[in-house]
Amino acid sequence: MIASFLASTAVLISLSLLGILIKYQDLEVITRSFNVIGLNHPTLLLIKLLSLIVCYLVAFFNFTVSIRYINLGTLALQCYYPNNEDHGIKPVTIHYVASLFTRAYSHYTFGMRSYYVSLPLLMWIFSPILMVIAMVLLVIFLFFQDANLPFEEPTKEDPLVDIMLTTEKVKE
Repeated sequence: MIASFLASTAVLISLSLLGILIKYQDLEVITRSFNVIGLNHPTLLLIKLLSLIVCYLVAFFNFTVSIRYINLGTLALQCYYPNNEDHGIKPVTIHYVASLFTRAYSHYTFGMRSYYVSLPLLMWIFSPILMVIAMVLLVIFLFFQDANLPFEEPTKEDPLVDIMLTTEKVKE
């Protein structure tokens, strides 16, 4: 659900940026007033806007592929028929379903990363200093988001551990 929302948002932002490119002369005056350090060449502004459009289109692509893999994975979960081997159809394995969901969530992560990268690109339109500040803040944010922080091991008193242990005993 969220992937479809983010995909449609990426398309809307891309189309809005294309609309801004049509009104190109007005934007150039505004960005020159913010840009203290750096080039004010009109072609550079066009490159900045096009890179932002490409970033949002990459986000759209990744979210769309993520939706596709999630739908495929949910269908594969429901299509397990062990008796299909008689008809020459291989049964759907757990590893195949897990690989579908892994692909879906990796594309979702790449789509979110495209949104994250769009912030420094947006700041680059106004000033290279703002872009560097946004990039440093983005690196710090992603470091803490992706850090493998230690977590507590479950104890015997945890009710989830009791459930897991009883299901393992039932399987034996």
